[in-house]
Parts: sequence; C-alpha cells; structure tokens
Amino acid sequence: MVNRLKFVLVFIAMSNLIYSQINSDRPGYSDPPQTVGLSKIQWENGLDFTMIDGKTDVYEMNFVNSMIRYGISDYSEIRLTFGYSKLKLDDDNNFSGLSNLGLGTKLKINESENELIPSSSLIMNLNLPYGDENFKPSKLEPALVFVFENGVSDDFTVGYNIGFEWVESDISYLASLSIAYNLNDDLNITVGYLNEFNETNSPKQFLEFAIGYMVMSNLQIDLWIANTPFYETKDNFIGVGFSWLLN
Repeated sequence: MVNRLKFVLVFIAMSNLIYSQINSDRPGYSDPPQTVGLSKIQWENGLDFTMIDGKTDVYEMNFVNSMIRYGISDYSEIRLTFGYSKLKLDDDNNFSGLSNLGLGTKLKINESENELIPSSSLIMNLNLPYGDENFKPSKLEPALVFVFENGVSDDFTVGYNIGFEWVESDISYLASLSIAYNLNDDLNITVGYLNEFNETNSPKQFLEFAIGYMVMSNLQIDLWIANTPFYETKDNFIGVGFSWLLN
C-alpha cells in the first residue's frame, strides 16, 4: 500500500513538471470559457453535502460528483459527467445510487485580452436517463449555457453565464455571476450568485463563497460553501473537490 502511494505521489509530481497549467470549471457557479486544450484530459471531482431547509437529518450527499474533460482541439472539448448520491428525506425515504450521468461539449467562441470585451464559450449538455431510479431523469434532458468572462486585471476576473435546461416537462432558466480574485500565485477566492427560475416554481437564488488552492500547476483543490438565503427553504451547502490535468 505504501509503495502504491509513493507511485501516485511521484506520478503527480512528474506530471507537474511535464504538463501545462490547469484551468478548471471548479469551483464557482459560473463556468469559465477556457477549454482544456488539444488532446488534454482533465478530471474534476467533488464531494458535497446539502442540508435541506437547514436540517442535518434531511439531506442530499454527493459522494462522487465527477466530470472528465477531453480536448478534441484547442477550441473544443467533450465532457462526461457522473456521480454517486444519497438522498435522505426521512427514515422511510432513503435512497442512494448512480446519478448525474451526462454527455456534453464546450466550444470556445472567442478569447479576448481586452477587459471590456469578454471571452466566451458555449456549453451544451445532455443529461441521460440512466442510473438509479431515484436520481435519473425520465427522458433525455438537454441544456445550453452561454459562458462569458472579463479579465479586469491579471488577478481579477468577472464571469457570468446565462442558459436553460429541460427538467422533466419544464424549461428551467439560469443566470449566474462569479467574481474571482487571485490572492497570490496559488490561492484564489470566488464569490458567486446563481438564479434559477421556471414557470412552475418561484425563483431560487444561491450565494456561494469558494477557495481554490493550486497544489501544483496541474492540480487544484477547492472548498466551497453556499446557501439559499431568499428562498422558502433555507438550504445549506458545503463541498470539497479537486481538478487534475492528467496529461
């Protein structure tokens, strides 16, 4: 076991010397427009816990919340998402299983060095009706998000997304804003806002604070917290994760 751990640590250290700097979609509600690059493989994974209406005994937990990104060019990538979740509503309603299975792509539209003109991309995703019965959609659910980012300075960026997704028979719209600041070369903080709304339910707003730390140029870890301060149920969220550029 010790030898295996040494091998993993050596592999990560060597990849840090060989591979380029990571650019992650974690953390933050607004995805950045950058793609991973031609023939690059990146694994982003998280573990998060949601206290529904602030109750610790009514919760959803994602033990695995993964995305694999592969660059098919410098301007496009394909994305595979999957997870393993547990939902507890009460003693009689306690479920766990495969969740969040989806396929998607990110297409870079433009890359701007002018702080007034945003860099932009388009994300298209398809949630698949596979996995545990309690987590999978009943049919294919497409989603489309336009991604924008303004680099105000070398250390300060403003990202914003707007899009929609099908959830069962409803179209859900979303808009997000994230403000990120690099405290130094390795440590960054993000403050985010997300608004989701559809014709059936009242709008749901999320506020988020996140910290990212660059362990090496190809490995980032993160910690984030969020809540829904203006919604009828005051849900609280906490999560940790990593992003690893594998080649």
